[in-house]
Amino acid sequence: MPPFPDQSEHDRINPPSALFERHRHLFELGQSINGFKPVGGNTGRLLADSNATISALVADIDAAVDHVHLLFYIWLPDHNGLKVVEALIRASKRGVTCRAMADALGSASMIASTHWIPCAWLAYGSQQVSLLEIRYCVPCMAAST
Repeated sequence: MPPFPDQSEHDRINPPSALFERHRHLFELGQSINGFKPVGGNTGRLLADSNATISALVADIDAAVDHVHLLFYIWLPDHNGLKVVEALIRASKRGVTCRAMADALGSASMIASTHWIPCAWLAYGSQQVSLLEIRYCVPCMAAST
């Protein structure tokens, strides 16, 4: 994977105004759905694989000084999922407010695990919530509400 160019090189290659005009229809579609106008100053980068993505997420959580807000469709209590849990615990212990939302179906195994209820980061004033609970598909959810 080629290195991600620094912001100034990227702007020389793709001036923001030209980029906006090229993708105006996408920005307008997004605004028509959510009502929010596009704003500048954001960047993104593609990472090599899921391990690199989790490592970057954990590094961002470890660098947080005020808050961390996470939303997951699929969050598993596997090796990478637990790295995120551990980072949230570290951040909460530092006084960072952590809020985690997880889909009750896609993250059912995490929500049913001891890593979610009771979860260690709640002891430090952070919050968690499961979304769209489907009790007939995930019977263990009834005990967690």
